[in-house]
Amino acid sequence: MDEDGDIAGRRVILRFSCEATCEPILNNIRQQFKMVTNIIAPSFSDINGWVTVEFAGDDQDIENAISWATSMGVRVYLLPDDRVSR
Repeated sequence: MDEDGDIAGRRVILRFSCEATCEPILNNIRQQFKMVTNIIAPSFSDINGWVTVEFAGDDQDIENAISWATSMGVRVYLLPDDRVSR
């Protein structure tokens, strides 16, 4: 949440390698970090993939989820003006 008590949101692009496309990355983020994940635009093939997704939840949980995804081999790109209030 932000300082006004609103749920924070952040839009990112996640780029997956071949190995990471076999893992339930978004499901794990949703469960481990107790966030809402909203898929905006996905594209996957046999060798890689990307997805534009909005994370909604606590700021610290969002940061932790981004760090975790990076540790799993996912490239994370923050979109300009990526903060969204709910």
